[in-house]
Amino acid sequence: MSDNPTCTARALPTDLDLEHAHRMMQVHRSCPRSCPTRQAALEMLVATGHYRLSSRFG
Repeated sequence: MSDNPTCTARALPTDLDLEHAHRMMQVHRSCPRSCPTRQAALEMLVATGHYRLSSRFG
């Protein structure tokens, strides 16, 4: 696990389940929002109700 803000992820995870999505969010916590792995994990967490997006930003 790295705190480097430059993500080196090359491909989206294909077997993303809830536990894996949580782990990917932890591993990619310092990545920019454009990180494909972080985006896929976030979409999974939102879809399953384990993460609610803030309404503060419209």
